[in-house]
Amino acid sequence: MKEKFKKGAKNAVKCMNIKEKDKVVVITDYEKEDIADAVIEEIRSKKAEILKIIIEEEVGKRPVKNFPDKLKEKIKKFKPNVSYYIASAKKGEIGPFRQPLKGFLLEKFNCRHGHMVNIDEKIMMQGMSADYDKVYKINKHIHSILKKAKQIKVEAIGTILTATFDKKVKWVNWNGRIYKQGGWGNLPDGEVFTCPKKVDGKISAYLVGDYFSDKYRILKSPLILEIENSRITKIESKNKKLKDEFTKYTKSEKNGNRVGEFSIGTLIGLKGFIGNMLQDEKFPGIHIAFGSPFPELTKASWNSPNHVDVLPKKCNIWVDGKQIMKNGKFTLLRNA
Repeated sequence: MKEKFKKGAKNAVKCMNIKEKDKVVVITDYEKEDIADAVIEEIRSKKAEILKIIIEEEVGKRPVKNFPDKLKEKIKKFKPNVSYYIASAKKGEIGPFRQPLKGFLLEKFNCRHGHMVNIDEKIMMQGMSADYDKVYKINKHIHSILKKAKQIKVEAIGTILTATFDKKVKWVNWNGRIYKQGGWGNLPDGEVFTCPKKVDGKISAYLVGDYFSDKYRILKSPLILEIENSRITKIESKNKKLKDEFTKYTKSEKNGNRVGEFSIGTLIGLKGFIGNMLQDEKFPGIHIAFGSPFPELTKASWNSPNHVDVLPKKCNIWVDGKQIMKNGKFTLLRNA
């Protein structure tokens, strides 16, 4: 194992509570294989059984436009109870490939699933190397506040948003402990999220998720989105290519332009954005996503095959009139 990956790999295994009795499938690709191998080495130290699958060896050319039977049968034969997806994000894969694969692992095998899409060296050394006992404590406190929230207001650079919430829809506490069978989370972890009832306002996004994150990184000029009744009504950007691509993406599905996620990041050890949504969405502040509300977690009544996050800078957050964050710093946590 590369020494620089050691702490992150240990946390990846600790977050999933890997034991000797577990059967772990690790799905990776050539781009992220070195990180996958570091995690596999740590899994081996727990004496768990492992199946490593390299996407290109099973399906050939990327992007993958379906969930191949060959891959499905290989997983069926192994019968995992734990799974990791440690691979790059490719344009057009989330709906036809990644979501069905994740659903198969969760529904067919009731796996504990660690989703590490687009993981990179910086993330392994930063977000994946965080103190996850501390993350657990912070999340517990934030979750206790948010699960009672009726309205949240956000002001950030170029951003003014108001979100309201339905008590029937759950706030999900992703706290770095994916211990229950059938549960899943992104790694690195550290956020509390739900599907909002309604979002109105404007968001200036300096980072965009899915494959956009790897392609565009931190935006010099923001992608500006106007939102009314949870739907995008206007898109502006100095980058015409990004604007056109994002517009096409969000219009490609019925609920592709509908706010499905409202989240507050809680990973307070991070120093700033790195240009990778997998970690940057955990940075203290808010992010919203258009498309899937993860109904299997939030219990939202609708879904979408798409899911794209957008992230503003330097958030001020008020929960039912009480400020909990000022300029990206929690006001209710010591040393935050």
